[in-house]
Amino acid sequence: MKFTEAQLEQAFIELLGQEDIPHVLGGTITRSNDEVLIKADLKEFLLNQYKAEKLTKSAH
Repeated sequence: MKFTEAQLEQAFIELLGQEDIPHVLGGTITRSNDEVLIKADLKEFLLNQYKAEKLTKSAH
């Protein structure tokens, strides 16, 4: 089966939706180019990844 780019994109959007991950157009996201998109997820990952180092949560 042959896919167009639009069909492939739509398939991924639907798969993300099944995982309760919303699809958001990049141009509609308000952030600077050097900003991490999902800060909370990154912080949580780092806290879990480096538990042995006893990292603590901070506002920054």
